[in-house]
Amino acid sequence: MGGNLTLVHLGRDRVDPLVKKGVVFSVPCDLAASARALEKPSNRFYMKRFLVMLHQKIKDKMAIMPHALNDPFLPPECFPVAEAIATPNITLKMPKSVGHVGFVSFNKRDLYWSEQQAIWFLNRPL
Repeated sequence: MGGNLTLVHLGRDRVDPLVKKGVVFSVPCDLAASARALEKPSNRFYMKRFLVMLHQKIKDKMAIMPHALNDPFLPPECFPVAEAIATPNITLKMPKSVGHVGFVSFNKRDLYWSEQQAIWFLNRPL
């Protein structure tokens, strides 16, 4: 994922002017295709290693993951329900009908639902 995130960063409109170049190796530019390849029995070793390393990296971190149930770009397989249940550091919120990153709500503070959730989460004690 590091190479993919590096390319995403370099592709942004605003990148620190000190960053002039990036080097990435064997980057899964198509994450879905890469995930399908990792699922093959011949790659089971690599998938297991990837998941173990990923779990080690996030086990002491906390995260909130809002996913709208009616998001047209995220099929049900993208909702990490079992992982969130098994990992107390992950807070999964799944509102029914706010669309893809919509999370629009009207309130006195003019905040989106997603912004309210981020403030709530970031103000929670570790």
